[in-house]
Amino acid sequence: MVRIDLKELDKYVKEFKCKCGYTFRYVGSSIICPKCKTLWENVKK
Repeated sequence: MVRIDLKELDKYVKEFKCKCGYTFRYVGSSIICPKCKTLWENVKK
């Protein structure tokens, strides 16, 4: 089993504020807002 330090993982997690006003954390570039289900593709911050 591989152990991953959570602080190391934190640098990949970003926050995103959707147009509906909901702020959530995500990893990757194509994300879906959990509140309004809007798909955001190729998000770069």
